[in-house]
Amino acid sequence: MVLMLLVALPVCGFAQEIATSKEKAINELLEVTGAKQVGIQMGMAINQSLAASLKVQNPNIPPRALEILGEETQTMMTENVDALFASIVPVYAEFFTEKEIRDMLAFYETPTGKKTIATMPQILNKSMMIGQQWGQSLVPQLVTNLERRFKEEGIKVD
Repeated sequence: MVLMLLVALPVCGFAQEIATSKEKAINELLEVTGAKQVGIQMGMAINQSLAASLKVQNPNIPPRALEILGEETQTMMTENVDALFASIVPVYAEFFTEKEIRDMLAFYETPTGKKTIATMPQILNKSMMIGQQWGQSLVPQLVTNLERRFKEEGIKVD
């Protein structure tokens, strides 16, 4: 118990050590970069995944149930995104000085910075799709390797 408290104390102390001006700069950076919108979009990706799972589990699920899932996911993500970013502020504070945060803000005011912000969702989306396809392409070989290793070591998996 004492060990847990000792481990937690530095985290609690760190969160309180962020200067108000630095915290404001980090929040501004999150706003300028559209990070909150990306968080909400991630929630909608989760919604799509949940909807797909529900359709597999229940092929006759009423379309209205999927609409409700979307509405509830959107509401929950929108209402809770600020709490997520309150947790992220200390991460930025850990890795960047206030000057570096302000330098990033200045960059995002430039034409290249604005283009970066505008195109980043598409870049991330395409990159994620490429990553998923890449990962899926490795699955057959991974399954083969696992089956071989399990057989070599006498492990039976149903």
